[in-house]
Parts: sequence; structure tokens; C-alpha cells
Amino acid sequence: MLKSEGGYVFLPFEEVFWMEAQGDYIKFHAGARSCLVRMTMKVLDAGIDPRRFLRVHRSAVVNLDWIEKICPESQCGYAVVLRDGTRIRISDGHRMRVRAFYDSHGSSGL
Repeated sequence: MLKSEGGYVFLPFEEVFWMEAQGDYIKFHAGARSCLVRMTMKVLDAGIDPRRFLRVHRSAVVNLDWIEKICPESQCGYAVVLRDGTRIRISDGHRMRVRAFYDSHGSSGL
């Protein structure tokens, strides 16, 4: 249950593809639906399940169940590609966190 400008929105976390910071707000993306909630990334980070969600950028958190692949982007960067085709750049500051997560789950390549 998320408190939004129009009241409360029921958005099951398993339906959330990814979340992005927009100032003091977080935009929750769930397919064609999205919801803007007044919340900071710091608060979001403290409340999400790290077995389900992974921060890949200072302004982006992805649902691990929706990741299709991680692929090179530009000369030395990488991006997470979600099942709906959304590409989210992995920042240099979070690249090691993403690598550590995938190494601990039997994958690598970053």
C-alpha cells in the first residue's frame, strides 16, 4: 500500500519492475502502471527486501525477478535490461554491488 497524491494505491511489490528517484519522490514502475510517492531513496533502501530488489544506480532500484539480462552499454558501462525492454544504466558506484550479488548467486560477467 503506497500513499500517493490521489490517496492510497495497492501495488504488490512482485509487480514492481523498478523504482526511480525523482527528487524527494520515488516513481514505482509496474508495467503500464506507475505511481509517484513522496519518499527518499534512503527510506526506500531501508525498507525493501535485498533478496528481491537491487540498487543499480543512485537513482534506480530493480526487481530481480524482472531482470532479463545485463549487457554492455557504451565503452565501459553496463545496463540492466528488464523483461519489458527497459534499460537501466548500472552506475560505476553500484557496479561492484551488482557483481557481488551475481557472483554469490553463481553468475558473473561484469
